[in-house]
Amino acid sequence: MKIDLEIIKTIEKSSKIHSGICKICIYNKLDRDNAIELGTILQTLIQGGITKIVFDLGELKYVDSTGIGRIITITKYLRKIKGDVTITRCSPHLMEVFRLVRLENFIKIFDSYEQGLNYIKFI
Repeated sequence: MKIDLEIIKTIEKSSKIHSGICKICIYNKLDRDNAIELGTILQTLIQGGITKIVFDLGELKYVDSTGIGRIITITKYLRKIKGDVTITRCSPHLMEVFRLVRLENFIKIFDSYEQGLNYIKFI
């Protein structure tokens, strides 16, 4: 599994630098074979202060129930600590899978990365 990470630094109105947002690009597939690895990466990010995650899934070709479960688990945890998750740039195939499991009722899904980032900045 290939994952790219980018810590987003934004300046809030109070002039404080907030670095609790991370963009995560997942490539190829997210399934039972690599969902544990993703969980480990996410735990490390959260321990480092990340509370908001934007998943950029534009390069993801396949996701199974274990991968979806990992995203749901991290979303639940982040919401408990006043954070959240958004999903962006899904292929039509992934959107169909997410609709079947009604994921869009639990996690905000956006067509573009910019929309997802702008949404999560103000949560």
